[in-house]
This record gives sequence, C-alpha cells and structure tokens, in this order.
Amino acid sequence: MKVITIANQKGGVAKTTTTASFGYELAKRGFKVLLIDLDPQGDLSYYFNCEADDETKTMYDVLCGNANIEAVTNKISENLYLAPSDLLLAGAEQEMNKTGKEYRLKEKIDVLKNYDYIIIDTPPALGILTVNAFTATNEIIIPSNAGVFSTKAFIQLANTMQGVKKYFNPNLCIGGILITRYNPQTKISKAIRDMAEQMASRLNTKVYETYIRTAIAVEEAQYEQVVIDDYNGNSTVSQDYKTFVDEYLK
Repeated sequence: MKVITIANQKGGVAKTTTTASFGYELAKRGFKVLLIDLDPQGDLSYYFNCEADDETKTMYDVLCGNANIEAVTNKISENLYLAPSDLLLAGAEQEMNKTGKEYRLKEKIDVLKNYDYIIIDTPPALGILTVNAFTATNEIIIPSNAGVFSTKAFIQLANTMQGVKKYFNPNLCIGGILITRYNPQTKISKAIRDMAEQMASRLNTKVYETYIRTAIAVEEAQYEQVVIDDYNGNSTVSQDYKTFVDEYLK
C-alpha cells in the first residue's frame, strides 16, 4: 500500500482536482484507491457529492478517536472510495491536544490493508492536519500552477516537510512537482516551468514531464460534481491526467 499526499500551501493550484483525477484514473486501471479529504473546506467531498451533515461521521471523528476510517468511508465507484471532510476539522488542533497528536492519521491508516493507494487532499494552511498527512505518507506530490507565488509557496511547504522528516517520518520524500493550469502558448508559463525545474533540483526532486493544461471544463465538472473524465473524457485536462498517471506508474 502506498500513501500519497497532494499538498501546496497556496490555493487555486488544482490540488483537489489533482487528488480526484489521480485517484479516479488509478481506480479505472484496477487499483483499489482510498481518497482522504483532510481539508476543512471539503472541496473533495463536494466533488464526489459526499458532503457531511449532522449525522455523518467524517475524518474529524477519525482524528478525534471516535471512529475508524472504514466506518466513515463512502464507495464512489468500482475500486474508488472516499473518507469525507468536515468543517469541524478547522478546530482539530484544539481537539488533538494530547501527546502523539502528529501520529493520529498514521495510526488509523496503518491498520488498513486492502488498498493499493491512499491519496490525501490537504488544506492550504500548514498546521496539524498537514503534519498528520506528512507523518502518514510515503511521498508528497506538489501541484503548482503557472504563477510565481505558487512556485514560491512550495518552498515553504518543503520546510514543513523537512521538520516532519526530522521528527516524525524520516522516509518522507517529494515525489515530484506537477505543473497545473498550464498554457504552453504563454511566455510566463514557460518561464515558470524553468523556475520550477531549478527549485526541484534544490529540493532533490523533479518536475513531472506531464503538465496539466488549463480548461474551463474543470470548473464545469466541479459544478456538476463529477470527475473531469466523466464530464468530458476528451478534454485536454482529462487527457493530461491520464498521461500523468501513465508517467507516475512508470
């Protein structure tokens, strides 16, 4: 079982779209995949129409010790499952105030044996939820759009990663940087890709050869609460994510 965290402290970099499409494509190829929504905003849960209500147990209950992950998991499709988020996760740091709080998610994940991949969607804020994800994960994938501030942001994220690596998870690594919302026709996008290559070298990682192009179909699919491949499998974004999964599996 491999645990992957999708993370970037900057919003608007297609983090949730990447989590959803990555997991969906892996499931289509026969892998059993669990998506974990650790963002209090719950965008991934909304994406799959699994928003929490007053009766729903969520990842908040899991981290507070009131449920295990399988008790909150929803089946999305063949091979694809989702553990939903909750706005209450925003106050998780106050609830998780005991020794070992950094290991709460890892303890819950370690008992799961029937998944090939677990993919975690994290909040932009680099707090205890992100630390829990990093402690539980094998590798981080950083989506970064073609914007200067996004590119700078993953340097700060890498600093958080180094702290987790030192104290909680010595095997943690950055799998790579995935360029998203990319327009190959613009000069700035090409310049940002070059900058990302330089920063990847400093972080001892790589920029994936595949880039995810920008397209209105992404917002349309989110509105319809369907993954991009189901909404428009012929769109450039859908094709790009399929290519990315091909590259990742190699």
